[in-house]
Amino acid sequence: MKDRSRLRAFKEREEEELQSYLALLRRKQAVLSAKVQAYRKFETYMTSVVDILPPDLYTRCPRQRDRRLIMRYNTLEDTFNRLLRPDVLRAGADQETRDRESPLKADHARDVLSKNSQLAELHEATERQKGTQEQHEQQVSYRGLRHDPPGIDNVATRCLKRHDPHLQSLDWPEEMEKIRATLDGHGEEVVRAVQDQMARGVTPSATPGGRRRGSK
Repeated sequence: MKDRSRLRAFKEREEEELQSYLALLRRKQAVLSAKVQAYRKFETYMTSVVDILPPDLYTRCPRQRDRRLIMRYNTLEDTFNRLLRPDVLRAGADQETRDRESPLKADHARDVLSKNSQLAELHEATERQKGTQEQHEQQVSYRGLRHDPPGIDNVATRCLKRHDPHLQSLDWPEEMEKIRATLDGHGEEVVRAVQDQMARGVTPSATPGGRRRGSK
């Protein structure tokens, strides 16, 4: 019984070892099969090269055919690498140039943004200055009209609308309010027109009857 038990145990161990070895061989077979598939393209290439070679090239030395093909392939590969090297060097030089230009471009972009910001600030300041100047001009024109009753009448007449009451029915505060309301829109044109007429010595009458200040 003991001998049978030992024999059975020995066979079981031997079977386990064989199974392990078989699994190892299968893994190696899978690796080799993958290599065969990967190298098949080289076989196809060599076969295609053989087809275009002169017929007497490998008939003279059939045993050295594969060796000659490999040497031919190595020669072509070396030639290709020598031709490719200048392109690689040129690409490296171009990359170095781009690396040097990148900070310069960034600095230039920052300068452009800074200049644009300064231009925007100057434009805003100019617009504010224009607005202030126009306000001052309006104030000067208004102050000049305060001492010129005929000028006020002329401006008020031009500021009247179709459905407004006649100028003779308005007092001085109402005339000035009418002028202010018009100046909020395009009244500068009215003031300039009246000032131009007065500068030429032409004083249009405020009313058809030639209204006077003392009539109020």
